[in-house]
Amino acid sequence: MTSTDTAPSTSLMAGARRAHTLAQLAHWQAYERVRQGGQWNMFDPRARKATRLSDEHFLYVMLNYITLRDAAIARAKNNTG
Repeated sequence: MTSTDTAPSTSLMAGARRAHTLAQLAHWQAYERVRQGGQWNMFDPRARKATRLSDEHFLYVMLNYITLRDAAIARAKNNTG
């Protein structure tokens, strides 16, 4: 793991209590690209492989999907002015 990568905290639901990191938002984007592609159910192991996320990061995104989505939307709105 590199310094730019962030491992999920000991509590996978930690995102509900704090802001998400840029790396976590990038993980959500990778997950979302595969989900939007519609090729697999996201519980299918091939979906996780297609995201190129670790098992831990993939699970973190699944458990925190709504807060990550909302943070990504808010960030996009703030970047567009």
